[in-house]
Amino acid sequence: MTIKKICLVDDTTDLLRNLAQFLEMEGYEVWPYENGHDALERLKTETPHLIITDLWMPEMEGTELIRAVRSMLQLKNVPIAVFSAKPFQEYEAKVKIFNKMAYIKKPATLDEILTVVNELLAIS
Repeated sequence: MTIKKICLVDDTTDLLRNLAQFLEMEGYEVWPYENGHDALERLKTETPHLIITDLWMPEMEGTELIRAVRSMLQLKNVPIAVFSAKPFQEYEAKVKIFNKMAYIKKPATLDEILTVVNELLAIS
């Protein structure tokens, strides 16, 4: 069985570290990044099974990262989970054109996160 790879992008260091550790304990390979630019550099050469990104981040907002990912042929079908405290309705118009998307509202329980991760990985 192939280990599923998750690219995790969030500028909150503690959250990033804790969520990455939780997902690794669940058997996933996690690529944690504190900003979209660094994540995008890796995504240019490697393809994960899932991307989880915050929306509010310095340097590159999550919507910019999503647009960049969806413009790359090798990544256009990778599922993306938006993980944010920002109400999704404010961003819905910007991201609804993309397929294979889910929204996880912060704060979320680990079970809620894992449910979305498993659902998205099932369709990837």
